[in-house]
Amino acid sequence: MHSETQRLLGTLEILCSNSFVWETTTQGEFNIWNLMISEGFVNLTDIELAFKHWQKIEE
Repeated sequence: MHSETQRLLGTLEILCSNSFVWETTTQGEFNIWNLMISEGFVNLTDIELAFKHWQKIEE
């Protein structure tokens, strides 16, 4: 594991009241993007759905 990843995990463990576990086999590589997805801050979508949504906003 990279030293930066270990540092980030240590910080997260201190900030979280519960222990923090990241399963790379199910959640992928630990990075900020995958963390945001796992916590529900962002959702993956199909690019065509995003375009349709943006077009509706413009109308």
